[in-house]
Amino acid sequence: MTYFYRHYIKRIFTRRYIKYGVFILLALLIVGNSVFAFQYVSKNRSQLVFNKGVKTLLPVYRSVREISKIGLNIFYIPKMLGSADIPQYKLVIKGKDLRTLNKNLPSSLSDGVLAGTVWLSDEHKKTVPAKFTYEGKQYNVKVRYRGDNPNHWTRPKRSWQIKFDKDDLFEGIRTIKLIIPDDRAYFAEYLNNYRADKLGLSFPEAEYVELKINGSNHGVYYQIEDWSSESLEKNRLPADANIYSTDDQYIQNSTFEEDGRSVFEDERFWSKPVNDKIFDFENYAEIDLLTKVIQQENFSEVADDLIDLESFYKWQVVLMLAGSDHPSDEGNIRLYFNNSSGKFEFVPWDLEVFPAPASRISVNTLIGEKLFSDPNRAYERNKMLWEYVKDKDNIEDDLNFYDDAYEELKSNFYADWKKHDSNFKFDRKVKQVRQQFENNVDTIKELFDTDNSRLVIRYDTDKNLIALDFYVDNFAGLTLKSVSVPNDVFGGSVYYDTDKNGEFDFQDEFLTYASATDDEKIQFSVGNYFLYDTGYENIRTNKHPTKHTVFIKLNNNAQAINPTDIKINTDNAITGEKVKIKDKRYIDATTFNYFSDVSQTIDQFISKHWMFIKSGDTVILPSGGYYFSENIVVPKSYKLKIMPGAVLNFAQGISLVSYSPIEAIGTTFSPIVFRASTGQIWGILGVLGVKESQSTFKNTVFEGGSNAYINGVFFSGMLSAYYSDIEISDSTIEGARGDDGINVKYAVANISNNRFLGNSADAVDIDYADGVVEKNFFNKNGNDGIDISGSSILITDNYINESGDKCISIGEKSKKPIIFNNVLNKCKIGIETKDNSTPRIINNVIVNNEIGLNAYRKKEIFEDGGKPKVYNSIIWDNDIEVQDDKFSKTKIYYSDIEGGYEGEGNISVNPNISLWSIKKVSKDEALQNTDNIDMVSDILKNILDIGTASIGLIRDIK
Repeated sequence: MTYFYRHYIKRIFTRRYIKYGVFILLALLIVGNSVFAFQYVSKNRSQLVFNKGVKTLLPVYRSVREISKIGLNIFYIPKMLGSADIPQYKLVIKGKDLRTLNKNLPSSLSDGVLAGTVWLSDEHKKTVPAKFTYEGKQYNVKVRYRGDNPNHWTRPKRSWQIKFDKDDLFEGIRTIKLIIPDDRAYFAEYLNNYRADKLGLSFPEAEYVELKINGSNHGVYYQIEDWSSESLEKNRLPADANIYSTDDQYIQNSTFEEDGRSVFEDERFWSKPVNDKIFDFENYAEIDLLTKVIQQENFSEVADDLIDLESFYKWQVVLMLAGSDHPSDEGNIRLYFNNSSGKFEFVPWDLEVFPAPASRISVNTLIGEKLFSDPNRAYERNKMLWEYVKDKDNIEDDLNFYDDAYEELKSNFYADWKKHDSNFKFDRKVKQVRQQFENNVDTIKELFDTDNSRLVIRYDTDKNLIALDFYVDNFAGLTLKSVSVPNDVFGGSVYYDTDKNGEFDFQDEFLTYASATDDEKIQFSVGNYFLYDTGYENIRTNKHPTKHTVFIKLNNNAQAINPTDIKINTDNAITGEKVKIKDKRYIDATTFNYFSDVSQTIDQFISKHWMFIKSGDTVILPSGGYYFSENIVVPKSYKLKIMPGAVLNFAQGISLVSYSPIEAIGTTFSPIVFRASTGQIWGILGVLGVKESQSTFKNTVFEGGSNAYINGVFFSGMLSAYYSDIEISDSTIEGARGDDGINVKYAVANISNNRFLGNSADAVDIDYADGVVEKNFFNKNGNDGIDISGSSILITDNYINESGDKCISIGEKSKKPIIFNNVLNKCKIGIETKDNSTPRIINNVIVNNEIGLNAYRKKEIFEDGGKPKVYNSIIWDNDIEVQDDKFSKTKIYYSDIEGGYEGEGNISVNPNISLWSIKKVSKDEALQNTDNIDMVSDILKNILDIGTASIGLIRDIK
């Protein structure tokens, strides 16, 4: 039994399953190789057709293809019944003549034909005699193959040209062209011509016919009447006139396209299928003139004298509905010169149908760069196009015409066994082309509705000028209806930047005027000012969007205007729909008005500002009174010296900024004064980017200034020094109406013996700087007396009284600044320490404030709050003596704090003279009490004398 099963199983595996396995393996190999072969052929088809072995098989392949096509068409036999009654032509060509025609053609297996680089040149356009019969009448004709491309003459069904005797015309026609319908996408050209006819364009008559050659049915052809004097006359045009055609074969056989040439550059790119009889020779004067005039700069102005623009617009509409880029700089253009009007008219020819994106709107130099450089022409074309596509009945009529042609003739096409496509492919192509026509209309409608325009609103307070830069990026264009601005001005005028230089000047076109009203806004009613994107017409240079600038010149200074309150009212120039430009940007055009002044020479500066005089490399402002009505920018690499007794009066918002060091040293009896003109608030005096030397201000008076934004720098102090070392002494800083009385950034500041009175915000603001603030008097400033950020600075011997916020504010990781021997009285907060700052507060009297010492974290980026260390100070009579948040820790040593405070040596004793008992320590002991953590800098070691607060300061507080 065991032997039986072993033997049986062995037979199964050695015979049946091995046979099945081999079969499956072979099948997998065949399928795999077939897939591989198909992929290889698909990827390398262009190279394979040039292989000698493949070429020998091409006739077999073509025959197999024809047989398979016939096999597929058999399924359509029932649909071949009921053919339309279209003209039936019979052509009889002698066998030897037909062989002559065929032999004269380029070989269908030649590399040039396979590559599509060989056209049917004149040497291949041999004609032979034939007999043409229609409705029982016979004509003696000359026939030849036609069509530049190989698809017209390498297949069983070929395109023909039939020429009749001039004395025996065929229904008034001298020459007809019978074109294989698939070259015209079957019904695409038929619909294009129908639209051209609706618009009133002239074009060769066309219809569908059937042709038999020597008794063999060659099926349906698309017949076009060749242009001739007779066809012109039938179109009610002057018959004795010229028709120009681009010499497409000449162009194709040259390096024309690679060189980026245009047929409108030279008359040699044109031929004449029809000649007038005015001259005894072929006169090309008309096209020669056109090519020359197009090159002229004034072509746009004279174009109407040489081109029938109405014909041009209609031709464009037909092209755009077809999405056609076939008539291009590389050829396929037909022009008729009407010698009654003296103008060229455009003839639709072989437009085909393509998708219609914006990039296909214009495809040649004449359109993109020349005619439509005048936007009014594009406007006229677009109006015509919109009128066509917005009419639903009109579009429905077009599609019905297409459908009717298909329904009427499809049986004739099904019965055409010679056509290249199978009936399945014919139906598919017809549907695809119809869908493309529909899609093109939708695309064009969408094109009219789409807007990607940008608007930049520039406001220049110096010039009282608003500039509206429209970057028009749409097909329809915009009409500017109106502009409204806040009613903070007396009125103004609107101008268009005619010379497109971006500058308001006398060349600009006046549009409208408006004056102030009782309303909240001033309305400038422009009407319908057309703003067009010429870039949409110029795909060769890709220049869109197109910039248009509109200026509004205001009658008076309006610093309060917020550019976002300027409202623009624009419409779609064609559809009339409202267009809200979403992409807006706002630019303070004043910001860099003085940028070029930075690098001017001293002589240029002097010539511009008469009140200054030159002395070597120094600009001098002598003593005396001056009025400044415009910003002054002192150039770099010099020195500005202001003499004692100089009084500088500034108009509203006017500033002086120096890129050179300033020396302003007055005397007690002849101070130097910086102030506003009567009833005004001036800007700032700023020193910027001067590292090589220090600016000095002594015995000066600053009053009534504010802020300024000049050359991209925001100056927040009435006196500002940025990246510029500065010394200010024996001066008065009073009544500043900006952020700061003095603001110093990234520099060394020495501020001593000054008076800071009634400034609206901070008196002194120092950011990321070093230096000393000493022996100054601060009284009733609106915000902080002294505000430092990121700075290690010595603040000593100052009296700060009644600041609206902090007497002293220390923040932004200020590392170990020294606050020594100051009196801080009646502020909201005596000293505030925040954001990882670590000041050393020594020998200060902090009294009568809402909070004496406050430490907290303001900005999370610094992680920690304030970490002050206080030594030998009096903190008394404050509502809250010391306050820390959870991120902060104030440490106090040897100080008198009302209510007491933890820390070595601290007491709580009323600090009057009779009870004064603060421990007196020497300098060495004070240094030891700071735990030797480098509290005292080299500067402090030289000048600091640690001891009790002076009795005089205590007396002043009491």
